[in-house]
Amino acid sequence: MKRLLSIVLILLFLAGCTNSNPQGRLPISGEITLNGQPLESGSISFDPIGSQTERLQSGGQIVNGKYEIAAPQGLVPGEYQARITSMIIDPKSPPPKDTVEPPKMISVVPPEFGSKTTQKIIVEKGKENRFDFKM
Repeated sequence: MKRLLSIVLILLFLAGCTNSNPQGRLPISGEITLNGQPLESGSISFDPIGSQTERLQSGGQIVNGKYEIAAPQGLVPGEYQARITSMIIDPKSPPPKDTVEPPKMISVVPPEFGSKTTQKIIVEKGKENRFDFKM
């Protein structure tokens, strides 16, 4: 019985020592504003720049001008390109003729933050890794 208890305790100890984040991803967060106001909704993605070795893409939702990506889905240290997406119904577009036809959508994000992004970030171990974007 003592031997079984010892084995169970060793297994529990080893389970507690396993790394739930073997790639060393870090949490990422920030605020996004458009014309001085929090961006109501959208998404943000981060693509590795340069060598792809051990670096993965990640992203998250923007809600009320904020985004947070927890460590398990975060980024490993390195340089990334940030891309923001936020769409609204085109106010100049006539309403759809039937319920099957989707409304015409347009981006509210300036190209240098979206489709032709020039935004770069550097994720560093031991830092807060908070990245704000003012559009």
